[in-house]
Amino acid sequence: DQNNYGNADGLLYRYSQDGSLMWKTILPESVYELWQCLALSNGNVLILGYEKGLVPERIGLLEYSPDGNLVNEFSFINQTRSGSGSLSFSSVYGIELGNGNIALVMPSLAALNGATFPRIVVLSPELNILFERLYSADDLISENAMRQMSLVESSDHRLMILGKSFPWNAPNDIHFAFSLGLEADTYE
Repeated sequence: DQNNYGNADGLLYRYSQDGSLMWKTILPESVYELWQCLALSNGNVLILGYEKGLVPERIGLLEYSPDGNLVNEFSFINQTRSGSGSLSFSSVYGIELGNGNIALVMPSLAALNGATFPRIVVLSPELNILFERLYSADDLISENAMRQMSLVESSDHRLMILGKSFPWNAPNDIHFAFSLGLEADTYE
């Protein structure tokens, strides 16, 4: 529950196609704030989120087998905004790439003024970091905060980052969409 803010344990349930409960588990503190679950091509489930606490600077990944066993656990630091309302700047989104690697995108601090820009992290199926890059104002529109990012992989293996951007000095109701395309040789 991304609105939980650390008040209760995260839970994961697996149901059969007929709706009966197969298993349930309490998530470790490395994914206390749950953001996304991915069904992987190997049958496992990858859980993405943030560690316990109100400052979402440590991203956690948990991989569970179809029978509910924890197969792999990994976490890493991502510098984000902290304080009131910071979780809206702290989403993490992932996809499984055609080659089996996992690509993640998240907002990350890139400037002293508090602007957040996309950070891409590509992990192997074993959850080892293969590639990472923090984009900056030189790559995108300067002086904007970017959040609510997602990823799409095209059939020719281009990775597209999609998200919402808003200018710092504009009213809160002004937002812009942004996209950034990456060639496969820049992230695989």
